[in-house]
Amino acid sequence: LVDITKELCCSGVVHPLPSDLTFEQQAEFACCGNQIFRNDIQACCGSVVVNRTISRTESCCGGELFDPSFNLCCNNHVQPKNHSSNPLKCCGTNVFDPKSQKCCAGYVVNIMGGEYNYNTKCCGINTYDASSHICCSGVPVRMIPNVMISYQRCCGLDVYDMTKWTCCNQESRVPKGKKCSYY
Repeated sequence: LVDITKELCCSGVVHPLPSDLTFEQQAEFACCGNQIFRNDIQACCGSVVVNRTISRTESCCGGELFDPSFNLCCNNHVQPKNHSSNPLKCCGTNVFDPKSQKCCAGYVVNIMGGEYNYNTKCCGINTYDASSHICCSGVPVRMIPNVMISYQRCCGLDVYDMTKWTCCNQESRVPKGKKCSYY
């Protein structure tokens, strides 16, 4: 049996608590895997006890502590916020400013035109404005003016009006109703 006023059991390992502590100080002890640690001066990061360097606001990231006021944890890598006034986001292990950048296929990409809007989309590792362009094989291509967006399709790196044309093997177009010629 464990006397909870004198001992702490961590994953089956019983640890004695220092006898000269008040009840409040004893309450600072916690388990980290089968180890014991003091929550006021230490933290548990992935079953490893690490010493706090700043305050209780520190968080764990890949087995180390970081201050979330100044850093972000991106896929277990601590990244600085670089004093940005905008809320930053993670893209893989990197940070980006979603007002001027986007995460496309795991890469931080500057937004075409410089500022995010609702129509900003990824096209491979590029960004484009979906109200004026369509993504064809990872390349943004300008849409056909005066043709409804829902009628526009890609044929290779070319945009066509599907009500008037048919795409043949993603290489060439033929008028609607005509057969593709394969030579």
